[in-house]
Amino acid sequence: MKKKYVVMFSVLIMLSVVIYTCIPKLKKEEESNKTKPNVNTNGFLTLMLEQDDGTYKKSTSNTWPTGNYAFNNELSGCERGGELVYDRETNIVKLISSGSDKCYVYFDKYNVAKITNVTNTKTTNSVTLTVTTEAGENPIDKYYFSKDGGNSYQESTSQTYTFNELTPNTTYTFKVYAKDTLGYETNEESIQVTTNAYVNPTVNSITITSKTNDTISISVSASGGTNSVATYYYSINNGAYTSSTSNTKTFTGLSSGTTYTIKVFVKDTNGVSSSEKTTSAQTEQI
Repeated sequence: MKKKYVVMFSVLIMLSVVIYTCIPKLKKEEESNKTKPNVNTNGFLTLMLEQDDGTYKKSTSNTWPTGNYAFNNELSGCERGGELVYDRETNIVKLISSGSDKCYVYFDKYNVAKITNVTNTKTTNSVTLTVTTEAGENPIDKYYFSKDGGNSYQESTSQTYTFNELTPNTTYTFKVYAKDTLGYETNEESIQVTTNAYVNPTVNSITITSKTNDTISISVSASGGTNSVATYYYSINNGAYTSSTSNTKTFTGLSSGTTYTIKVFVKDTNGVSSSEKTTSAQTEQI
């Protein structure tokens, strides 16, 4: 079905603020009984619905259409520059205007595809979203993914999208919608995902493997966290650290019968450090 161009019917809508929805709110006491947003409670809005023969007819209903209808963005508009915007998340139409305007809201008789589920997999710095859809009158053409609550979107032809370079242990609000081959939009789904916390590497133990009157040899047991251990760092008597890819180290040129403080920490493949572990050992007495 192609989007149609017809003579538009109009109704005057008076606005006194910059942004108004085209759907007046019901009184608070009526909210619990309301199942769909009210269209023309105050008689301000005419809703035009497409008929089986392709023409449009004024609706006598005071609620937005349910079932197989889709908002027609091309036909809907305002004479004096006001902009009609369909809110996918709340399923209402909003009017952006700075004053009085004549506006028209059209809905096509059309079976739009629906997003039925959004699943995710995550790491410390990435989230992958996968969208499940229910078929409509035409196939999905593009998917739109947002990681900032809908402020910006990434377009994709795939139903799976990965956001990288995220912050560990941080909650993101993702939103997803799609368009079919004729440009009709699906519903929008929102999902909150918290990235995994980063786990630092750990030095478990330092073992003295041998010692002489002027040497001390050690072996280090360390384990990775989010990433594996890459580099070992050794210091003796608060001296400068030396690095090594080996978990064993021999300190030489020491004095006999002397107790030395030995410190060790490690870094993982991402350059994240463990906490420092300390032990002491005494060289043999001559």
